[in-house]
Amino acid sequence: LKRLFSDRVSPFKINGYPGEKWTLTKQQQEWLKTGEQTGEKKGKADTLLRQLQRRFGQVPEQIIAKVTQADLKRIEAWSDNFVFAQSLDDVFAN
Repeated sequence: LKRLFSDRVSPFKINGYPGEKWTLTKQQQEWLKTGEQTGEKKGKADTLLRQLQRRFGQVPEQIIAKVTQADLKRIEAWSDNFVFAQSLDDVFAN
């Protein structure tokens, strides 16, 4: 792999094998960042849905779709609302 990417290096480094450093191209850095953001969003959405199910029982399909399609900031806002919510409507209130 080192030879494969040796012509396209950037200052961003990750650990390779012990004693070696690997570098990532700009495009690889962007893929890594996108993957991390996608994972963070999915994790927060999954957590919110689990919490909703535990507090309010079965979560309607339209709510599941709403959460899984939302952006990260919206999911975080709903998660904040969840803390004091007495109903699903309270969680998703503007």
